[in-house]
Amino acid sequence: MKPLFLPDLIFIFLVLLLWPLSEEFTVIGPQQPIVAFVGTEVTLPCHLHPQLDATYMEVVWFHGQHSNVVHRYKYAQDYLKYQHPDYRGRTEFLRENISHGSVALRLHQIRPSDEGKYRCFFESPSHYNEAEFQLKVIGEFTVIGPQQPIVALVGTEVTLPCYLHPQWDATYMEVIWFHGQNSSLVHHYKNAQEFLKYQHLDYRGRTEFLRENIYHGSVALRLHQIRPSDEGKYRCFFESPSHYHEAEFQVNVTGIGSAPHIYIDGVGYKRLHLVCTSTGWYPEPEVQWKNHKEEPLSGGSVTMKKVNGLFSVETSITVSANSKENVSCVIGSPHQSQKKEAHIAWSGKFTVIGPHEPIIALVGREVTLPCYLHPKLDAQNMEVVWFHGQNSSLVYHYKHAWDYLKYQHQDYQGRTEFLQENITSGNVSLRIHHIRPSDEGKYRCFFESSSYYHEAEFQVYVAGIGSAPHIYKESAGNKRLYLVCTSTGWYPEPEVQWKNHQEEPLSGGSVTMKKVNGLFSVEMSIIVSANSKENVSCVIGILHFSQKMEASFNLADASFPDDIHWMEIWIGTIVFSSIVFLVIIIIIIFKCQKRKKDKGKDVHMAARLHH
Repeated sequence: MKPLFLPDLIFIFLVLLLWPLSEEFTVIGPQQPIVAFVGTEVTLPCHLHPQLDATYMEVVWFHGQHSNVVHRYKYAQDYLKYQHPDYRGRTEFLRENISHGSVALRLHQIRPSDEGKYRCFFESPSHYNEAEFQLKVIGEFTVIGPQQPIVALVGTEVTLPCYLHPQWDATYMEVIWFHGQNSSLVHHYKNAQEFLKYQHLDYRGRTEFLRENIYHGSVALRLHQIRPSDEGKYRCFFESPSHYHEAEFQVNVTGIGSAPHIYIDGVGYKRLHLVCTSTGWYPEPEVQWKNHKEEPLSGGSVTMKKVNGLFSVETSITVSANSKENVSCVIGSPHQSQKKEAHIAWSGKFTVIGPHEPIIALVGREVTLPCYLHPKLDAQNMEVVWFHGQNSSLVYHYKHAWDYLKYQHQDYQGRTEFLQENITSGNVSLRIHHIRPSDEGKYRCFFESSSYYHEAEFQVYVAGIGSAPHIYKESAGNKRLYLVCTSTGWYPEPEVQWKNHQEEPLSGGSVTMKKVNGLFSVEMSIIVSANSKENVSCVIGILHFSQKMEASFNLADASFPDDIHWMEIWIGTIVFSSIVFLVIIIIIIFKCQKRKKDKGKDVHMAARLHH
């Protein structure tokens, strides 16, 4: 026994040397019960506080009232001599962070008997402590899906949610959505990834698996580009190694069709045959004719046609021509309260209503001219025209449900846009682009049906906000300045004014206006005294707008040519004259010396010739 005892003594001696005798610690385990499914695995973490190196400590996990040894770590290695038989081959000690006092035990192939209280025990040479926590093992779960039918709109997307009760990590479960009686595979999640090998052709490229909360057993499937064929029963299926369950729910697909269109198909003896059409509905919509009191009318007929899975509707009714009230065609989806309707009045009378206040349009921008009918009537088969000015220039013409621009005035060609989104309710607008000064004036919005016509008149004012004013100066003599202010691009002719620093008008100025391409250029001027040292402002604005533009000039910073002192001028003149006189004297001296030299040369030459 001695050879076996001596190594143990040496090891214990080394631990005592390395470990502070007075060190104390607390073992901290999971604060909430841990949930595990039968057949899966679970991790049981523990750590020390404060952080201590537990490499040479003894660490043991116990289970239940009998303190069965689940796993034991001793002498810096697994020590499984006394491990309970139920856990042999199923435990894994995780010690990557043991130097910081953090470890975990992974328990594989969870069994129902693994449920209960666990103790995580640490012991150093001088201290020991443990933490207790609960493991709950679940063998069964329930899948819960939507409790009410889900309504999905054709062409949009829908989300199909499912979750587990009780909450459980479904990361490694198999999750499948099936559709219809044939259990077409919509989407498949397996082995922690999407598995779409057997996905039905109708759903390829249209599904998106949402698993942000899969750790809590909550997932969802998003289905894009909804089709009528997507309607029906869906099943959301979950499977763990030991259990499976599914939830079933209904998806109702609906298509909101086009706005109904009513027209008079025929006129008999005191009878009118009305037809109402609409397309793009799903499922087969509910159709009804109503009078002006919203009471149903009987005697109508309905024809349904299915194109690409969507229904087209044509309904008709014959009514008495003696009635002068509105009749409505109402179409709606059975899955939604939303309905669409159109109105018609065969009495022939209606009122066209346009803008009550003048419309202001800015040069170069666009403007919208709205008009609508009262009462609301379907104007798709009416004639709608906008006229401009005293000559009734044709701005835009709508006829036979089409743009009819054969006689459109050339000034508006390429600049008009007819807005007819609400024409079935008698509400239309005309948009004019690239506004010009010539667009100003009276407009008439004209509607004509087969039996009646009416129009509304309104005013459009055009405004051009010109460039920022620019002030420059010129000398006017006698300690005065001539200030000039210019600006371009105004319409109509703007109001102009000079003001002092107290915003009081200045008199005596002059103004020149020039018209170029229909826009006004302004040049205004004024003469100011050098005695004033305050600001002067040039203000330009338009009568129709409160907005104005102005520029300021500070007289205190201005220099006046007339302020040069006469003494400075006199001194400058004397200096200049002196310089000129000095230059003349130098020139005279230079010429005299040259002449003297030339004379000496002549005498010397004459003497040489004489000899």
